[in-house]
Amino acid sequence: MLPVLPKREVEQPSFAPLRETYFHAKPPKEDAKAQRIRLGHYQFALRRIEIISRGIISTRLIAETLMLEQFKSYFDRMAERLSSSRTVRRGPVFTIFHNPNALKLSWVGSKDRGEVVVAWQDTVSVEAFKRDLYAVDLICITFHLRNKKVVEIDEEMDGWESLMTSLPEYLPGCQTFGEWYTDVAVPAFKTNLTVIYRRD
Repeated sequence: MLPVLPKREVEQPSFAPLRETYFHAKPPKEDAKAQRIRLGHYQFALRRIEIISRGIISTRLIAETLMLEQFKSYFDRMAERLSSSRTVRRGPVFTIFHNPNALKLSWVGSKDRGEVVVAWQDTVSVEAFKRDLYAVDLICITFHLRNKKVVEIDEEMDGWESLMTSLPEYLPGCQTFGEWYTDVAVPAFKTNLTVIYRRD
């Protein structure tokens, strides 16, 4: 029979000092001056970040606002020009007839038609000018008559070119097309009203 040996108590290793060192260690204490310096640096950095952020946001908002306004203005202008040009195309069709005695302007539209006659002997003055139709400029001429009536024609009407060639013959002293055209056409988008004939 084997002898019974007395129980020996084995001492277990303690990890308490390690836990206290690595998990519950407290940072070293700073004096008041070091704390103020560290806090000042921190606040200064935050302030710089805030200022830079506000500047970036403000600059971006201003740029976006200006760009949107410019684009909006540009597209509004283009829409007006396109609308105006379409309106001109859908209007009545005008035709100019002329001879040494008079000019006859006739028109045919979707709802009406008509004509007007301008006798050269009743013409007091003739003015050339330009209309701004947004998409293009339109060269026009107005005939001022003795009865105070005014008749207007423009370069889009059939018969315009032949009338411009013959007008100085019908009205002696009237400027030729080549003499007044540049004064009216330049600069663009300006009325440039020019008297090309006046009866003495």
